[in-house]
Amino acid sequence: MKKIFTLVASALMAIGVHAQTFQLYSEVEPNTYAVTTTLDEVKANFDAQWVKDAWDIGVALPAGYTVIDNDKFTMTAAVDKTPVYFSGGKCSDMQKDFPNYNGYMNVGSSYAQNNWKGNEPENLEDDMSVLKTGNHGIFAVTPKVDGILGFGVYAGDNSRSIGIIDVSSIDEILAGKPSSFVSYNNFRNDGVELDKDGNVTVKGAPAYVEGAVKADRTYLLVGGANKNLTLHQIKFVPGQGTGIENVEAVEATKVAPKKVFKNGQIMIGDFNIAGQRVK
Repeated sequence: MKKIFTLVASALMAIGVHAQTFQLYSEVEPNTYAVTTTLDEVKANFDAQWVKDAWDIGVALPAGYTVIDNDKFTMTAAVDKTPVYFSGGKCSDMQKDFPNYNGYMNVGSSYAQNNWKGNEPENLEDDMSVLKTGNHGIFAVTPKVDGILGFGVYAGDNSRSIGIIDVSSIDEILAGKPSSFVSYNNFRNDGVELDKDGNVTVKGAPAYVEGAVKADRTYLLVGGANKNLTLHQIKFVPGQGTGIENVEAVEATKVAPKKVFKNGQIMIGDFNIAGQRVK
């Protein structure tokens, strides 16, 4: 139980420890955020040791460093040496679809690289560092309003898993409500069909995951194992209306729904990547 408390404390402490001094992520289109700054700008604005820790091709952020803070949400580095890189083949692949993106974060964890079952958070044995493998990072997102949170990754032509974890408070854990997935996506990019819960995308194309989230809770963006998943964008669409649609969205994302192309849009269940319900 003590180890679980450490996990929760680490996740919550990752918020707001370091004041934001430089905007790494910017809003590239409504509700979508990506790295558009340059390596030269990073070297001029960050501690030299942080750059050295990222092999001089990026910056390794300390836990708690604020990456985004606006009226919709706050995003911080959840573990030490969360890296943002500005070179490499995956960045070139990403720029084919998004030419104004200059950098990306490697998102990884100690979870299996693919075929998640949705109960992985219950198997945590220590603090947040258990989720991290090598210099692969995790972001913590705290919405200020209800909405739909999502992110996208590039994974070449491999099968991988990504997900969003809702971090429980100590009181919730004591009440029998451990941290759990809001949504996760088992996908592959080689055109080989998976089972009914799997996803197939075009080779080299990005894969996405998204789910309904609540204000003032902490959510972790995680990927499977240390496989250099290139996190190229984060999306947060504030909720609208009476909140009934948000409740429906939570129900729709308790399991990993199949991602398909429908009416010219990438669909996850009944939702598109912008978090809009489409029938």
